[in-house]
Amino acid sequence: MVTKQFTSHTALNGLFPERKSAYHQFHSTKSAVLVLHNDIVCAIDRGEMTGLVLLDLSSAFDTVDHTSLLSILESRLSVTGQSLAWFRSYLTDRAQVFITRSSPTSPIPLTSGIPQGYGLGPTMFISYTENTSPIFHAHCPISSVC
Repeated sequence: MVTKQFTSHTALNGLFPERKSAYHQFHSTKSAVLVLHNDIVCAIDRGEMTGLVLLDLSSAFDTVDHTSLLSILESRLSVTGQSLAWFRSYLTDRAQVFITRSSPTSPIPLTSGIPQGYGLGPTMFISYTENTSPIFHAHCPISSVC
């Protein structure tokens, strides 16, 4: 329920990058690859040099700083009041314990990482990284029409 409300809030207000494919209704890895392929082919047709940088984000959810994410939710995505308090309670006072053969470790406070296993995690990660789009657009102007 929270994921649906948050996604509709960000979509209605145009707060997520328009070319985001991951976790976006009616978009998939295939649609992202098709858009990328089209952009490269169009650039080559225009005689432009093209390049591609791929990043492995397999552990990216673990790098999300809670304080930064809460600041982004409030300042850039207009999440305030009870909604912001809910996100704060969702992210804070979490700990991790490692269990070994001998005994579990003492709880280690977590100040980063998005709890996984919920549909909200991917949406929160996109919120955390949404401000990178202008950087790419400034240095790599993209036209999806040939």
